[in-house]
Amino acid sequence: MCNFVARIMLTVLVSAFFFFTPLPLFSDHSQAFTQPLIARGDYDYPPFEYLDKKGHPTGFNIDLLNAIAEEMNLSVVIDLGLWSQVRNELTAGEVDLITGMYQTEARQKVFDFSSPHNVVSHALYVKRGSSIQTLDELKGCVVYVESGDVMHDYLRERIPEAFIVKVKSYRDALVALNSDLQVDAVLTSRIQGERIREEEKLNNIITVGPPFYPRKYCFAVQKGNSNLLAVLNDGITILRENGTYDRLYEKWFGKIIPGMSNTVSRRMILIVVIAIAVGGVITFTWIWSLKRSVRQKTAQLKKELTERKRMEWRFRSVFEGVPVSIWEEDISTIRERIRMLREEGISDFSVYVNEHPEIIDWMVQNIKIVDVNPATLAMHNATSKEQLIGSFAKVETRHIKNFLRTEFLAIAEGQEYIRAETKSVTFSGEEKIFLTTIFIPRTGSGAYSHMLVSMVDITEIKKTEKKLAKSLEEKEVLLKELHHRVKNNMQMMSSLINLQSRSVEDRALSQVIRVSENRIRAMALVHELLYQTDDFTSIELGFYLRSLVRNLMDSFRDEHKGNIRFDFSGSEINVTIDTAIPCGLIVNELVSNSLEHAFPNGRTGTIKLKTLATGGFIMIEISDDGCGIAEGPRKKKTMGLDIVQALVQQLRGTIDRVSFKGGGTKHTLRIRPHEDQ
Repeated sequence: MCNFVARIMLTVLVSAFFFFTPLPLFSDHSQAFTQPLIARGDYDYPPFEYLDKKGHPTGFNIDLLNAIAEEMNLSVVIDLGLWSQVRNELTAGEVDLITGMYQTEARQKVFDFSSPHNVVSHALYVKRGSSIQTLDELKGCVVYVESGDVMHDYLRERIPEAFIVKVKSYRDALVALNSDLQVDAVLTSRIQGERIREEEKLNNIITVGPPFYPRKYCFAVQKGNSNLLAVLNDGITILRENGTYDRLYEKWFGKIIPGMSNTVSRRMILIVVIAIAVGGVITFTWIWSLKRSVRQKTAQLKKELTERKRMEWRFRSVFEGVPVSIWEEDISTIRERIRMLREEGISDFSVYVNEHPEIIDWMVQNIKIVDVNPATLAMHNATSKEQLIGSFAKVETRHIKNFLRTEFLAIAEGQEYIRAETKSVTFSGEEKIFLTTIFIPRTGSGAYSHMLVSMVDITEIKKTEKKLAKSLEEKEVLLKELHHRVKNNMQMMSSLINLQSRSVEDRALSQVIRVSENRIRAMALVHELLYQTDDFTSIELGFYLRSLVRNLMDSFRDEHKGNIRFDFSGSEINVTIDTAIPCGLIVNELVSNSLEHAFPNGRTGTIKLKTLATGGFIMIEISDDGCGIAEGPRKKKTMGLDIVQALVQQLRGTIDRVSFKGGGTKHTLRIRPHEDQ
């Protein structure tokens, strides 16, 4: 009885739908087609469309399309195939139409649909004796659907916890449900399911629950093919009026929804009339009781509408007035293509883009620019929005292919923000560099179909950066040359002093000249090391002092015959030239003093130098194990020690001296690093 009532209600629903569906006016568009139209459909979707035993296309959709072709003087070639392949061919523009497709919001963004030639409800099929009675009980169950069918999208959104398995056809799905213990359920149209169950004698499966998800079943054509759409709509209208549609409907669906006897008809009509009367009373009572709440809701909606208009005004003010280029772009076609690629098994889109670089050119053709602000017109030297609004192909894209690749991957992988520097050519031919940011919003139910692009003109900034880099490079060359020349001049002074010392016979005077020569070398060494490095702002203190002491050891080699050893230890410390030169002169004086006075009469020993940074200070220790310095006041004033004290004060540091009883002296220099270090 339930099945019988369901059939009656389905018949009433179909009749009411076609009665209230507005029909288009007749128009003569058939003259626009000079070549045969290529129509495709599902090879196993009875009774709508399928291949008969001889392999010929047959079914309600096939007869209907042939009748339209005869009525409208069209030449049509019909070829049935695998459903997922058929959909892809229409998307790619390889065929003119599909004989039957369920109309959904998502599909309307990709295809155009004719007036519906049927309304089809769907059914839940389970094994006989199964505990599953409703759709909500499919959570965690294995459910078979046809690949690319509307039931796949419906189930994925309604019951995401179900394990969905895609098969080639619903015949395969129902046969598997009848015999395979691992299949829990199948979702398909009720008409088709009953036809296949009867043909295959599938006695182990039944339908449970009422029919659900009624969908308009239409011809589908390529997006924008208005001529073909008008011809199909005119043909459907004519066939409904001349009775051909009713004859075809009775031919193909009479066996599934059989006719009724007169007694049953009168009984059903009485039931329907009583139901309509009861429904009218209930509706009137419901309308009367809701008037008050409707008024309240209307007032609330008006308030919300006012606030929404205020917010829209604020957004529009910002959009139109901000000095940043802002684009609004429609990416719904890109999202649909990505969804279809996922259904085909594509998961790694980075690999896919590498193997199919032509997807970027396709992307350029299918991104739609919806709106731009005045700042965009100024930045791109455009005279009106019409120059930009429409296809993204209007914009010069030679220089942004890599960025478009990143954008495609961001959409596919669900990223919300991407930012990069891009180069573009304006309408006047001027090349500009932009800092481009893309915001791809997401809603709670999934991905949004539009995205926002902001662009900041950084052309002048990049030019300034380039000029600064060039200027810096020139200054580095000049500074390097300066250090080189200062070093050469000091070495020339040292060499002249050395030549002069060779003609001096007085040993004391010769010693004074040598000390002056070593001081000049100490300063020249800093410039030599800076010339040899790429960093002109600092020098490594330990390496500089180590080189300095070794030069001093060579200067006194004749006096000590190699009896004095030099030992260095320390950590890496970088200092400026303002710190390095005073430290070098201090070490020069103290080590020269040790070499000159600490090891008399060929005495052997060691001079040690240690550098470390600790507690915010730089520590330099110079020690020897020579004869030491007698404690007490200095007997005479020496220039070397006066230089040391002056340099310590210049560095704002301190110096301590310790003389050991067994011999040896240690000087400890403590300074704070320069503020720039």
